[in-house]
Amino acid sequence: MLFDPNAFLNATVTGAMSTRVPVVPEGEYIAGITGVRVRAVTRDDGTQAVILDVTWRISDSPALSDKDLANVPVRQSIFLDLTPEGTLDLAPTKNIRLGRLREAVRQNDPGRPWSPKMLEGQVARIRVTHRVDPETGDVYNDVAQVNAV
Repeated sequence: MLFDPNAFLNATVTGAMSTRVPVVPEGEYIAGITGVRVRAVTRDDGTQAVILDVTWRISDSPALSDKDLANVPVRQSIFLDLTPEGTLDLAPTKNIRLGRLREAVRQNDPGRPWSPKMLEGQVARIRVTHRVDPETGDVYNDVAQVNAV
């Protein structure tokens, strides 16, 4: 079936749509990485920050009492340290959170070439925490820690 934009714009639905992201209870879960993307944001001081967003999906886990939450995406956002040339900075004090993620999925080998896309499909133990939007009061799921399975 081909998508028809005009038919879509004229189609009707009956029922309400969700207005809040489902909240996964804080805790540790086994999860897989379903996607990675990078984005740039402008800080208040006008400088640019580069962020790697890693999307996790929790496996069907005994720790997750509501099984519908196993399909809720949980995001981990990692601020990246870059060199002046725009590549990942490998200095000892740089990209520690990214290094921990790579270590958890056994991709932190100094002798092997690596790219962020290689994270997709990897599995680890994540710790989910909550972040509250101060303006709206909405609660968001965040990944605070990643460890090897």
